[in-house]
Amino acid sequence: MCVILGISSGPHDSGACLLINGRLLHAVNEERFSRKKMEGRFPKASVAYCLKSEGLSAEDVDVVAHGWRFGTDVEETKRISQRVAEAAQGEGGSWAMINAMEQFNLVDQDIARRLRKGLKELGVPFGKLRSFDHHLCHAAAALYFNPYASDNTLADARSHESPICVTLDGRGDLLSGRVVALSSLGSCSASSDLQ
Repeated sequence: MCVILGISSGPHDSGACLLINGRLLHAVNEERFSRKKMEGRFPKASVAYCLKSEGLSAEDVDVVAHGWRFGTDVEETKRISQRVAEAAQGEGGSWAMINAMEQFNLVDQDIARRLRKGLKELGVPFGKLRSFDHHLCHAAAALYFNPYASDNTLADARSHESPICVTLDGRGDLLSGRVVALSSLGSCSASSDLQ
């Protein structure tokens, strides 16, 4: 049995889901327990609900999947550098970008701190944590949990043209958008970032 605990721990909309052998059994947002809309705390109550619903404990979890990759990868660094160069042409633009990156780093540090503390409290070793690109997780959810797609639809898409998914965050800064090619049912890869 393969037990995957999926968690989202802020900066907003925290929650948890439980997959056993690739089958989604439970998904719940922390706001359902805290009664605070868009709750961003570590989803302790959501995790407890998911595990208890299946009679599992933290020791039974094989992997903790988190949809937030810390720091920046090479492509993201290139993209942000290009934005800084473009912004530098306008007055104060480069400082605005530097300030935005500092804010992103503070968010990363806060989420990392909450994850370490929350997993420790649950008794889940931090080594079981796997972090994934936030936007790829949105794209994967669009593919895997699409109620209108059948196995035949997905097979047809794989044999002809890959479906795509466009993800955007609501900040309007264009730092958080991505076009993702869903090349197969088993994988997805970022084909290009939004310009």
